[in-house]
Amino acid sequence: MSRARTHRCAVLLGVLAASVGIDATRHQAWAAAEATPQLFSRLQGLYDDLEYDAVVPLARQLIELRDASPAMLEKTYLMLGSSLAVIGEASDAEAPFRLLLRLRPDFEMPPDTTPKILAVFRLVQTEERRIAEQVRQHDRDELLGTLRLAGGPQGELRGGQPIDFAYRLRDPRGVVSAVSVQYRRRNAAAFSALALQLGPDNLWHGEIPGEWSNNEDGMELEFYASTADDKGEELISLPKNAAPVRVGVEPGVAGGDALQKQWWFWTIVGVVAAGAAVGGYFIYDSATSLPGDHVVRVP
Repeated sequence: MSRARTHRCAVLLGVLAASVGIDATRHQAWAAAEATPQLFSRLQGLYDDLEYDAVVPLARQLIELRDASPAMLEKTYLMLGSSLAVIGEASDAEAPFRLLLRLRPDFEMPPDTTPKILAVFRLVQTEERRIAEQVRQHDRDELLGTLRLAGGPQGELRGGQPIDFAYRLRDPRGVVSAVSVQYRRRNAAAFSALALQLGPDNLWHGEIPGEWSNNEDGMELEFYASTADDKGEELISLPKNAAPVRVGVEPGVAGGDALQKQWWFWTIVGVVAAGAAVGGYFIYDSATSLPGDHVVRVP
C-alpha cells in the first residue's frame, strides 16, 4: 500500500473514531438522563421501606450523575442525610443537610421527623443561619463603606425664616432611596422628620417652614440626617452615630418686623387688650359672685 493511501486510511479511521466517540458520549448522556428518574424512584422506594443502608450508596450515585432537577436533588439530600443519621453516621449526615439548606435556606423538617434525624438537622441549620448572617453583615458593611453623606443647614439661621437643608450623597450602587433630616428644638421630647428631595443639582434638598422657627430670644436647633433603602432599612447617618448636631437660631418671628411698622397694628392691639381686660373682669366677677349678688353685665 502506498504511503499516500495509508495516510488517507488513517485519516478516515480517525474521523470514524471521532464520530463514534461523539455518538457514544451522547448515548451515555441520554442513558443517564433516562436512568435518573428510575434511579430516584427506586431510591424513594427504599427510603419509604426504611432500607437506610441501601439508600446511602444509591443516593450518592444519583447525586454524582449531576442531571437531577432541583426538586429531585433536594429530596435526595434529605433522604441521604436522614439515612446517615439513622444508621449512626451523624457527622457524615451534616454534609447533605448543609447542601439541602443551601439549596433551600427556608427548608423545614416535617413535624413527624424522628429526634435522631432532627438533632443533626437542627445543628446544621443553626450553623447555616449563623454563616448566612455573617455573610449578610459582611456584605452590608462593604456596602455602607461605599456611601458618603455631606451637608447641613444652608445660610443664616434666623427665627421666622425657613431653614434650608442640602446634602450631597455618594451612592455608587444606587441603594439609597430616601434621605431625611430629623430635627427638634433643644430638649424637645421628640424629633420631627423632614423628607428631602433629589434636585437637578444632584443635591438632596428640604426646608423647615419659617413658622416652626419663630422665637423672640434665640433658640437652638438639634438635627441629624439619615438614609434608607427601598425597604426602609436605615443605611448611614450624619453624624455616623446619629447623635444630633446643635446649632443656634437667631431671634425672629415670621412677618414680625413688617407687622410692627403698621400704625393700625398697634391700634388694634390696644383695642383688643382693653376689651380683653373688661371682658375678663366681668367673666371673673360673674364666676365668683355668690347667690343674691347683683352682677352688672355689659350689653
